[in-house]
Amino acid sequence: METIETDRLILRRLLPEDYLAMAAWDMDERVYKYLLGTACKSPEEPLSWLPKKDPDSKTNILMLVKEKSDGHAVGIYALNHDVDRDVWILSYVNRYDDWGKGYTAEGMKALMDHAVKKYGAHTFEGECAKENVGSSKVLQKLGMVYDHDSSYTKNDGSATFESEVYLLTVHKSILLQWGRIVMGLLVFALGVHLTIFANIGLAPWDCLGMGIADHTPLNYGLSMTCIAVTVLVIDILLKEQIGYGTVIDALLTGNFIQIFNYLNPFENHNMWLGIICMLVGFVIMAVGMMIYMKAGQCCGPRDALLVGLGKRLNKVPIGIVEIILWAVVLLAGWFLGGPVGIGTLISVFGAGLMMQMVYSALHFEPRKIHHRNIVDVTKELIKSNNA
Repeated sequence: METIETDRLILRRLLPEDYLAMAAWDMDERVYKYLLGTACKSPEEPLSWLPKKDPDSKTNILMLVKEKSDGHAVGIYALNHDVDRDVWILSYVNRYDDWGKGYTAEGMKALMDHAVKKYGAHTFEGECAKENVGSSKVLQKLGMVYDHDSSYTKNDGSATFESEVYLLTVHKSILLQWGRIVMGLLVFALGVHLTIFANIGLAPWDCLGMGIADHTPLNYGLSMTCIAVTVLVIDILLKEQIGYGTVIDALLTGNFIQIFNYLNPFENHNMWLGIICMLVGFVIMAVGMMIYMKAGQCCGPRDALLVGLGKRLNKVPIGIVEIILWAVVLLAGWFLGGPVGIGTLISVFGAGLMMQMVYSALHFEPRKIHHRNIVDVTKELIKSNNA
């Protein structure tokens, strides 16, 4: 059965036997205030149309949404393909108790991405009543842009609403994702800058970058860019998955950090202040990485290198592979005169832990992100532009 998973949700095709679960929202007048239909009078009412729906339809995708933690039904998210206009119209309904939890944006985003990949969808449309501020915010969170005003009347004629129609095309969505990547890298770079400003020793890769900068005409930012591009070439040779995010990371991150280094005229010589700055830097780095990874266009070149090495040293635990990689990089950085100190130890043993704490607090699971490589995204862009 067609199934989609997100951090918190499981989406699967709607089946006739789901009618009892649907009663949680189908019989609630509050839920149906802005919907075309009206609330059901009995739980069995959906059986008048549910068995007629094709659960394998490629033009009318109806997904029952369940919460992972306890398995309760959240609602129904749907995409209907208007073949004449070649536009996918989205709709959704949630149990009232689950309003305001961010489920709709999370689930619909996953469903739209799925439709792009599996069904070749390239244009999406959503409509909501102007007074329905919550739905308007959801459509905007999905990256949709206001297109025009309209109106609609409920099926029973009981109410008419002035409405707004929002559109999203795939190429615009990809451009927004690239913007998200750049924003995430900018936040990440600020975090790295704080770990440098701490002045108590650097993480292995930063130590190597500083070491190279000390022995070449390059500044730290350009040194890190050269390292990233070199690692990117190795990733390609290792046949690892490379996305536009990987390339953008390689070209921009080091230079963003250098800009922050230039803008900050102060120096720190207090160890305790340095430790605080480094820990705060780790938190900001984690937030930046989360923003960046949610774009789903592959991880940074150093992460790809670790994955590639881990695959080829499959008998060695990935944690050990990471330590060996860090040790080699740190040794090279130290040999070149890069700063090593207590901050180096904190970075090696504390950065990952701090990031995991941030991700847990923000309910973010990086392993659940579906990544698309350069080839996939390029095909989407070409298909969207030719449509």
